[in-house]
Amino acid sequence: PLILIISYLFLYVFYFRSNKQTISFFYNIILLSSIVMIYGIIFVYFKTQLLSQSTEGAVLVIAIVCIELQGRIKNVFLVIILPTLILGIILAANSDNLTGDDLVHFSHIVSMIIIGSIYVIVKDYMNFKAFKDNLLLENEMLKSGNLSKALLDINDQLSLQKNQILEQIDLAQEQNSLLETQKNQITSSLNYAKRIQTALLSSDENFKKSFSEHFIIYKPKDIVSGDFYWSIRLNEWIIFALADCTGHGVPAAFLSILGISFLNEITNKQSEIKVHIILNELRNYIIQSLRQTNEVLDNKDGMDISICAYNTSTRELQFAGANTTALVIRNSSIIPEIQQIKGDKMPVSIYYKMNSFKYQEFQLCEGDQLYLFTDGYADQFGGENGKKIKMSMFKNLILHNSHYPMVHQKKILTTYLNDWMNSPRLKFPQNDDISILAVKI
Repeated sequence: PLILIISYLFLYVFYFRSNKQTISFFYNIILLSSIVMIYGIIFVYFKTQLLSQSTEGAVLVIAIVCIELQGRIKNVFLVIILPTLILGIILAANSDNLTGDDLVHFSHIVSMIIIGSIYVIVKDYMNFKAFKDNLLLENEMLKSGNLSKALLDINDQLSLQKNQILEQIDLAQEQNSLLETQKNQITSSLNYAKRIQTALLSSDENFKKSFSEHFIIYKPKDIVSGDFYWSIRLNEWIIFALADCTGHGVPAAFLSILGISFLNEITNKQSEIKVHIILNELRNYIIQSLRQTNEVLDNKDGMDISICAYNTSTRELQFAGANTTALVIRNSSIIPEIQQIKGDKMPVSIYYKMNSFKYQEFQLCEGDQLYLFTDGYADQFGGENGKKIKMSMFKNLILHNSHYPMVHQKKILTTYLNDWMNSPRLKFPQNDDISILAVKI
């Protein structure tokens, strides 16, 4: 009774503190103490005549049923030690009145407690295992749920990113379409400008009438070119030039058109054919047209040019150059010789020193060959090591192939250039306008 009262007292205290684990502990103590106390009272006051095997079995069944209904016993102390302690107290209090049969009944009670305890332990283990499995299952389900939620979040993010990417793709396609339209318009305009520029270039008629053979290599880097070739026939003289304007593309093409117009104007009003005077006049025209001054030297746009005047009757040749050179192959001897003619180191534009251009005179013979060129061919990158062709190689190509007809020489130079730019290991774009003008006396 004392244990029962104390248990109720603790149950009352912890009930209001809402400690569920402690409440369950003392509730189990009350339950087992009550069962054993009732059985002990029956034993003490009614002696052994009321105690039988069936009664003991009934007490065991009642204890197990109460434990099973309660279903919270997790402590072996409650089902083994505590009931045995209570029975020991009862046994010690009534030791004078106990007989051998009483001890047998007590042993039966202890046996019932042990059997009940084993049942409770096995049942509790099974419940614990089921609880553990359920807990693991819940954890897996929780993880699965978290994973599913995470996957859903990721899927939402991916969907959002997909939509953003699709929007960017649509925008890029629109911009690409706009750029393509603009590119087509610009290309169409440049192709039209190319037709105009090509129409301004000299025809082959002057060269065909004046020389036995000739060839022209004209390869713009872009659609339009900063290089140009020009010629005019004045009585027995044919004046021809090859020029390289500053830069390339559209700005250089504008300069080439100016150069062609100025050369036509200058030569048509000259009474005496002097190529250095033509260059001096051309420089004046460029400086005046582009408003170049000595105070502002940043505006140095102009051209490098080689200009020749050839007398078809006397085979006399005049040459003047602005930052250019020319090559002459002499076939008068058994072994062809190459001769380099250098121009002045000044451009046709504003410059810190602007002396009068000089000219040189040569007497050519039948079979001699003259080559005018811009720096595009010698400066082209290519080959296995990505180097320039260089002037020395260019001169060797001309000298070693000078015995071929001009048409064949043009093919050799063009093929070598293409092979140089498109080696088996590396491909190189054209880096400048390329022009060569060659004539044979």
